[in-house]
Amino acid sequence: MFESLSLEFVCRDSTSIDEGRPENKSGAVVGVTASDEPATIPERVYTSFDDLDIASSFFEQYLIQDARSGVKAVEILGGDEAVESFQQLLRQNGRLIASVVCRAAGRETIAVADESPLWGSESGTTTIQVSLKSSLEEESRLSEQLITVPEVLEADLVWFDVQDRCSTEEQVSSASIVGEILELRRSVSPDPAEQPILIVSSLHGSSRTVVPPFIGGCEESLIHVPLWIDEGNGHARRLQKLAGSFDLLPTLAEYLTGGSVEEPSGKSTDLEAPSDTDAESQDAFSLAVGPKSLRPLLTGIDCEGDRLLRLVGDGWTALRSQQYLLVSAAVHDHDSETISSGQEQRRLYLKPDDFWNVNDSIVTYEAVADEMDAVWRQHGA
Repeated sequence: MFESLSLEFVCRDSTSIDEGRPENKSGAVVGVTASDEPATIPERVYTSFDDLDIASSFFEQYLIQDARSGVKAVEILGGDEAVESFQQLLRQNGRLIASVVCRAAGRETIAVADESPLWGSESGTTTIQVSLKSSLEEESRLSEQLITVPEVLEADLVWFDVQDRCSTEEQVSSASIVGEILELRRSVSPDPAEQPILIVSSLHGSSRTVVPPFIGGCEESLIHVPLWIDEGNGHARRLQKLAGSFDLLPTLAEYLTGGSVEEPSGKSTDLEAPSDTDAESQDAFSLAVGPKSLRPLLTGIDCEGDRLLRLVGDGWTALRSQQYLLVSAAVHDHDSETISSGQEQRRLYLKPDDFWNVNDSIVTYEAVADEMDAVWRQHGA
């Protein structure tokens, strides 16, 4: 079944993904004075994420749509109904799922579990628990453990779920795990064109301490996570189209069931803007809402224009289009004159330029905010 095999890797926290990339934590520019020794620039470490970058499509504007604390993976992917519909579609098409749950070191061998954290105990789903160690011994490598497991080799979808960054004492970096999955993929087929499709992402963003003036109602690092899709064609690119975590299941469904990539998904608002509406708010009437497969974006067949994603977090909700982020959150600014325990405040940020949500433009673009709210109330709720 290798021709339809899809590998999906999800990490519980994008912090571990960030560990595979260089980071300037201070954000400062390093300078040299006359009395200083020349600054030493640390050598760039090549990781498996670089392998992904040179062979995959990377979504720059991919967002987690449910960023509430403690939320289950099911909600992040669209809710119980979306997951059940996806599983039913796969059963109808005779597709099999192997859920590989990667946990902290402790087990010496792989074990078959009764239930997957995401897929449950549905027929057609096999759950395999595997122990990850920091050791580089051949027999402890993930690829070596799984290449002989029939349930993995026969599955149409192999879902790797990394639990709690695997281990605290013997830390296994996410880059190492990605490297092992890439090795497993090469073991299935040496020819890149024949290898399974690989999707790599995270179910949670990294939580950071945010101080004024960077407080914007919703923390960008919680919702903005990486997404790579490698179809095996060696076509590397960075896509700016908006995408959300609710799009993952429709994308997998299209890959696994051979759905047409020519038919645009999502629904258009089909609202007619009043004649006196300004140009910016006119755009809001053409927004598409609802999950959609991301595969058309990879093939260049995408007839839709802008779209509207709904995001939710602890104490806030938001609407995100390609150009705007509209946040509704409880007021918490101590210097605000409108503080009220039960009051909501809307803030609007221009995207993608205002990455950290610093410049509130609600006064200038209030009409845009009103239309975004109206579109969601009518078509997205």
